[in-house]
Amino acid sequence: MVTNKKFQITSYLASRRRASPGGTMNIKGQTTTVPYDAAIICYGVDGYSVRIYFIPSEYNLPDNKTDLNSKVGWIFLPKEDYPLILDLLRNEKPIYGRIFETIPLANRIATGAEVIGEEEGG
Repeated sequence: MVTNKKFQITSYLASRRRASPGGTMNIKGQTTTVPYDAAIICYGVDGYSVRIYFIPSEYNLPDNKTDLNSKVGWIFLPKEDYPLILDLLRNEKPIYGRIFETIPLANRIATGAEVIGEEEGG
């Protein structure tokens, strides 16, 4: 049985919104209300996605979730991380998503291996 999936991210959708009163989302078949300031949905090959929500500091971060049947992983980060993740998506390639059914805390996006001291092309 597959308990995690690594996939290349091919596109993303970034949005900003007002946190209060929170957005309603369907996570693993349950409707959940989570206050978030911004969201980035990372789309990958074969219909996989990582949905990253950026939570205001006055709220506790919800636990990450994964539903491999739906090919979706959710990551909840402090709102201060929004520019860092957006910069990563805009300026690095390739980018991979990895979602874990049994340990969703490990859900992530990451670059591929890069040579130390590699300069960005201009």
